[in-house]
Amino acid sequence: METETLKAVVEMFNQLGPEAKDAFIWWLLIKHGATYLFGFLWTGIALILLLIGYRIFQSLSASYILMKAAGVRISWNNQELEQACEILRKYYRDGGQ
Repeated sequence: METETLKAVVEMFNQLGPEAKDAFIWWLLIKHGATYLFGFLWTGIALILLLIGYRIFQSLSASYILMKAAGVRISWNNQELEQACEILRKYYRDGGQ
């Protein structure tokens, strides 16, 4: 917008009063609000689908299966990691039984 046009719009709103300002704000929300709402909605759906894909990928990995079997929730601490290594060593020493 040009400066003169912007000045004319501001002057017009000052002359019309607060009701016109409220009407203009509602008009902006109705005109552009749906676009932003759908944008946020599709972004949320995409993030949820990415999270589901990540969890499926994670659940198929061997380290996740081992973490689940050992009762580890987020990440290994040293004691849990040593305990899991000992269990795996014992498993392979016994011939995988």
